[in-house]
Amino acid sequence: MTRENILQLVKKLWGLFPKGPAEVDKIFVLFALPFGLILVLLTPPFQPMDERPHMLRAYQLSLAQIVPERREDPARLGGQLPQSLWVSAKAYERMYYNTKEKCNREEFRRLYRLPLETGNTAFLEFDNTALYSPVLYLPHLPGIILGRLFNLSPLKIMYLGRFTGLLGYIALMVVALRLAPFGRWLFFLLGLMPVSLFVGSAINADPVTLGIAFIFTAFCLKLAYEEGPLPKPQFYVLLGLGACLALCKGAYVPLLLLFLLIPRTRFNDRRRWLLAAGIFFGACLAVFALWAIVTLGLHTRPRPGVDAAGQIRFILGHPFEYLKIVMFTLHKRQLHLLFTMVGGLGHLDAVIPNLHFISYLCVLLFAALVDAREDLVLDGRKRLLLAAAFVLNSAFLITVVYVNSIPVGDPEIYDLSGRYWIACAPLLLLLLNNRNYLPRNPDWHRWFFISYTLVSLISTSLTIYGRYYVPS
Repeated sequence: MTRENILQLVKKLWGLFPKGPAEVDKIFVLFALPFGLILVLLTPPFQPMDERPHMLRAYQLSLAQIVPERREDPARLGGQLPQSLWVSAKAYERMYYNTKEKCNREEFRRLYRLPLETGNTAFLEFDNTALYSPVLYLPHLPGIILGRLFNLSPLKIMYLGRFTGLLGYIALMVVALRLAPFGRWLFFLLGLMPVSLFVGSAINADPVTLGIAFIFTAFCLKLAYEEGPLPKPQFYVLLGLGACLALCKGAYVPLLLLFLLIPRTRFNDRRRWLLAAGIFFGACLAVFALWAIVTLGLHTRPRPGVDAAGQIRFILGHPFEYLKIVMFTLHKRQLHLLFTMVGGLGHLDAVIPNLHFISYLCVLLFAALVDAREDLVLDGRKRLLLAAAFVLNSAFLITVVYVNSIPVGDPEIYDLSGRYWIACAPLLLLLLNNRNYLPRNPDWHRWFFISYTLVSLISTSLTIYGRYYVPS
């Protein structure tokens, strides 16, 4: 290769790097794809939190079985699926919460060749994911369906599902980055946070939830700063995003309030604004209600003492007592929530170093502060809406967990995880956005974010390797 060819290659590679905030999506793909693939291949089967029930639900949907099967005595939710799926997943239970257990090559090779045997089925239980809508698994389904068509082993099907799911997560995040009018580096950092990319490279409901939530937030902000009447195609896109968000997880329905960021003037007059708002909220809530009706009567009790109706009565009858429970939980578990949002991997038994965790929080705050635009003002009304949506979404998240997972009247909500807050984290962090802190040299902070993210992703990969392959 001549010197000129080398220079041309270097120029082409240099052209891939972002020259301004509008090209952050390029560097996201350059980081997310290789490191996501590393996590797809390096993470042993079914080690991401709840990957087994998510895999079983996704496989059920690949058979066009939208509504799960219910069995009684005791009440269970699941489906009639190949027994080899359960055999493959059960073998890796030994590694859950046990850092001394490592990946065994011989065991992996045996299970990697295990026949699928679609004719040998059994009722497999997955109560905690059985009622999730098909929207949450759309990126994973192509890989799982392809694996089924070629009659591959359960582990091979799982890896294909992980791979297509990763591609779907990256595609959703790229759309969000392109839509965001400002704060692109914040979305970039949130999308490549250790927990975010880890769940994005697993069979899980979170990748689609995060992607749709980020796209919806970014699109509402974009529409809030554009001028002129709102075009009908944009309204229909917003309506579709809102409907998808309502189908993702019910706990994120309060994010629909971001519709109110769009100025009334973009609807010409008050009557048209009211009509558009009525159509938007009515249609999104109708979609949410429709799925609730489809799954009506299928809910089970995940543990003794859990009773959704009884818990709701307790909350309504003792609102101040419930408020005390929430405040006590948040105070006691604040560090746990922050850590599981940033660096709690696996079954929370693969943890990033403390320096990595603390520094990531600092970099997120720094990005939220400086990643602004001089020509866009985040005024008081918009800040109030962002804050209100975040607080309401947090309250909704906490209440959904308390109602569906915790025994009636329990004094602590111990099933909360910080990763539940990633989808609404931009709302809180964007409140720090301030044009007064615009950097004099944008290239400096751009390369700082790129360099730090590279170090973070390497640290994340090493954490997974150390947890599952290095003897304790």
